[in-house]
Amino acid sequence: MNERLQGLRARTRAGYFRQYRQPGGPDLVAECDREQLSWPRRMARLTRRMCEAEIVVIEPDERIVFTRTLRAVPPVHTPVDHAALTLGRTLHEGGLINNVCADWELALRQGLLGRRRVAGATRSRMA
Repeated sequence: MNERLQGLRARTRAGYFRQYRQPGGPDLVAECDREQLSWPRRMARLTRRMCEAEIVVIEPDERIVFTRTLRAVPPVHTPVDHAALTLGRTLHEGGLINNVCADWELALRQGLLGRRRVAGATRSRMA
């Protein structure tokens, strides 16, 4: 392991990233209730709003990173509604969006502008 990677590991283990954490996140319960969104649409909104709320943090010696700046994933239902929706069910990871991982090979091959063009074309086609 080279010196740069040792420094990255040391900073991560020391909790250097905590300085970038934001005090709160989006209030999705109110937003989703107001729009009467279904469970799948709430989860889609959660993903979008979490991405919008994150602050980009790239330290000078980092190359491919994703430093979370939000402390937690906010709920999309009130506790009462969540209990009613999950009654008699077991949800993987509590039902929250999880293990979302970028396809780095595709992103590196097409570039971010290429991925943006694909996303725009998909949005137009799906509208």
